[in-house]
Amino acid sequence: QQVTEDAAGAFSDVRSKVQSIGESSTSVAAAVEEQTAAAQEVARGAEQASNGTVDVLGRIRGIKDNIHAIDGSSEQVVSATETLSTQAIEKITSLVSNMNDFMSELRKIA
Repeated sequence: QQVTEDAAGAFSDVRSKVQSIGESSTSVAAAVEEQTAAAQEVARGAEQASNGTVDVLGRIRGIKDNIHAIDGSSEQVVSATETLSTQAIEKITSLVSNMNDFMSELRKIA
């Protein structure tokens, strides 16, 4: 009878250890699931940050392109202004010369 009791006790210990292992396995599985969820969240955040960086980079390139276009336009404006200034000086000089000639003719008549 003692052997039966000892065997029953041993089986009880084994069952208790199996339950404990089962509980530990459940805890480990839950922890792994939480870690997986956290890793996925970190990956989503990294992807969003990467997408944001790409977007910012694209906007910076657009700004750079606009600056180059403005620089080119500025050079054209300076060139056109210089040309118009030269033409205006030539026209004014010609007008003054014509007015001087006209005044000389008026003086001759008077």
